[in-house]
Amino acid sequence: MWRRSSTRLTMPCPVPTTPNGVYHHFQRAVVSREDISHGEVIMLTCLPGFQQMGPDSLRCWYGEWAVDNLPECVPSKNPAANLVILKENKSISWV
Repeated sequence: MWRRSSTRLTMPCPVPTTPNGVYHHFQRAVVSREDISHGEVIMLTCLPGFQQMGPDSLRCWYGEWAVDNLPECVPSKNPAANLVILKENKSISWV
């Protein structure tokens, strides 16, 4: 008896755009819309003064990110995380 195979195409996933965050693939920063191969994982790092909300890694699965919601980088609620010290001017500012 012949059976129809239910194969799925292993499509790449474009790196999402996350304001105030940088995605990494094997320690290499990747740019928004860069293609990541099926089965590969990227990690999000938020810029100083921002904290991550949501998953810390995304796996590409058949052309889609295998998460319910993409992560975000939101302003930190910790005032110390928003502090930036400018060494040249020896001044302190808040972001």
